[in-house]
Amino acid sequence: MVVVGGLGSLEGAFLAAMILGLLQTFAVSINANFADIFGFIGLDATSEVGRITIASLAPLIPFLMLVLILMVRPSGLMGDREV
Repeated sequence: MVVVGGLGSLEGAFLAAMILGLLQTFAVSINANFADIFGFIGLDATSEVGRITIASLAPLIPFLMLVLILMVRPSGLMGDREV
């Protein structure tokens, strides 16, 4: 969480841990699959991709969040930019 929150930022690490915990908990509790969400583009529940549930992707959230934060804001959520 230090990388996502920002090096040297206790508040950032706390915020990142709270966001990650909430996202992962909500993802586990969602009982929907990709076909339910992306049905409007023609994805149906009989395809392999359509059967993937949001709850099964919950363990990927920390890694996706880490990559996204490092791409968008390399210093972390509340980290300072070094000069």
